Amino acid sequence: MVNSLYFGLVLCYAVGMKILTYRVRIEPDEGGRGYIAYFPALPGCHTQGHTLEETIAAAREVLVGFLRVMKRQGKTIPVERIKKSPLSFGLSVRLSRNSVLA
Repeated sequence: MVNSLYFGLVLCYAVGMKILTYRVRIEPDEGGRGYIAYFPALPGCHTQGHTLEETIAAAREVLVGFLRVMKRQGKTIPVERIKKSPLSFGLSVRLSRNSVLA
């Protein structure tokens, strides 16, 4: 079984179509029954799944929901600085022009 994997999910927002990329770390859960996924740049943004495919899909959903809630609450959306190009799943989300970015 794989110890941990890093994937990148790509997000777009409408202000100049700047692209935000967030790394998600996916690891086997402690019981060996599935995987956990979390975004190091977004504390509290995490999920789980039984299979790797299910976990990746859940990570997409939780990332979108997490950023939408931050936007709705008027919080600053963190921008993660990634030096290497991550693997992208092509997930794009448009946030309104008045989204606050860090």
